[in-house]
Amino acid sequence: FRLRPARCPAASRAMAAAGGGGAAACPPRVDILATRDVGAEPCFLLRLTQHGAAEASYFLKRFSELRALDGQLRAAAATRTWASEGAITSVPALPKQGAFGLRRALSTVGVGSFSQRQVETLTAYMEEVLKQIPSIAADPDLQEFFRGIESADVADMTGDQYDKFISDGEVMKEMLLELRSGRASLRAIEGYWRIEGTDALWQVEASGRACLDGTHRGEDCDVAVSEEDGARVISCPTGWRVDLDRSTDQKVRWTLPGHADIVWVREETSVAQERIRKLLTVRERLKRLGTVTIH
Repeated sequence: FRLRPARCPAASRAMAAAGGGGAAACPPRVDILATRDVGAEPCFLLRLTQHGAAEASYFLKRFSELRALDGQLRAAAATRTWASEGAITSVPALPKQGAFGLRRALSTVGVGSFSQRQVETLTAYMEEVLKQIPSIAADPDLQEFFRGIESADVADMTGDQYDKFISDGEVMKEMLLELRSGRASLRAIEGYWRIEGTDALWQVEASGRACLDGTHRGEDCDVAVSEEDGARVISCPTGWRVDLDRSTDQKVRWTLPGHADIVWVREETSVAQERIRKLLTVRERLKRLGTVTIH
């Protein structure tokens, strides 16, 4: 089952400013957002992004469908040489089905590390496959896998097939709702956040005003909630926006086409406030000595 593509206006504008195109430089990407058992078989909520993240589609795929795709890709790769440009010539090992026995969104706090590692292995599998092609259209097997169901397909369905089509659609909508519930608000992002891999601390106030290490960096860094194409978006004027599908109440992922993601990790309020207090004290002392200039 597939949900129709959602255009990202900000991403589209950024690509246009860079000269359009972008397919060759930005291979397609698949994120595994959540998984649950449906009919005793693990199913995955996949998000396909193409053209520099300007377009996203959502799919519900069973493990048996992934296994069938793996077989098709391997058969096709066996007929190609390593020098085949723009084609899949190497297919990594597909994780075994027994590894996926969880019924929760991957972003939920408390997911077991073993299960997380297995899904990360599947994500790495998709990355390894997709990085070899400029777009989904370059491979007929992938194109069919991500084609989705059109009106003509529905008209030709049997009763059982139609029931499965409707049921899968409801399951996917439920999974998306669980992922996004309560996240698209300033309240969800209010608080203190450490930039992953650094000691830098951002504070987002209830109004959206944002401070880095205790200093307001201007309106360009402030956070706001808006609505685009019927969906709520958390972003700042510089074009960075929160990837709601891959963020949680403890970790926020910021994205901007053409840039590496920035990840914020929630910091305990008392710890963050004490660190900022010490930092500001040191800055003030250095300022009095004329050692630094505070901007």
